[in-house]
Amino acid sequence: MPAATAPSAGLIPTITFVLWTGCLLVGAIGFAFPYARPQPPAPPPPALTVEKLTVELTNDPLPAPSTPQPLAALPQPDAPQPLAVAAPSPALAFQLPVASPVRSVPATAPATATPATPAPKQLTFGRGEGRQPAPTYPSSAVRQGQEGTATVRFSVDETGHVTTVEIASSSLWPLLDEAALRAVRDRWHFAPGATRTYDVAIRFSLQK
Repeated sequence: MPAATAPSAGLIPTITFVLWTGCLLVGAIGFAFPYARPQPPAPPPPALTVEKLTVELTNDPLPAPSTPQPLAALPQPDAPQPLAVAAPSPALAFQLPVASPVRSVPATAPATATPATPAPKQLTFGRGEGRQPAPTYPSSAVRQGQEGTATVRFSVDETGHVTTVEIASSSLWPLLDEAALRAVRDRWHFAPGATRTYDVAIRFSLQK
């Protein structure tokens, strides 16, 4: 018998090429013509609940509307009290109109004006009435060379004692003002008599 011959070695590459070409062709067709992908099924719609209502008709008359309750009476404001107004009098220079209820009352005479305080008397230091010792010159003021004139206003009672003192015009140096006040308040004295007020100028000067 004649021996079987093996296929030619040149056919194997040809067959392999044909197979790969067919695979590539199938893949190209798949990309060129896409197919619909399967979608998951949609969820079923929710179940509807149906309730049966029973309606009964009646011939009964409708209820009468309720009667509104009357409102409580509001409190009335108090009537304005009449103002006391003096009756027309020639003693009044003018009168002002009043817009509220009024009642007339007798006009009273104006109060007597308080008499004005008499002006202080001018007193010359070291002269005239009373005992007027000189004030002590403060040593601090002497060392600092302070000079000036302090005017003191003071009152004297019926017994002749000094009751109140104040500086009417300052010497511009507190030490000198205080020395003048202290001298008049503690060391000055006058004869008894009517209450009176004085102004006195006390000069502080250093010997040079």
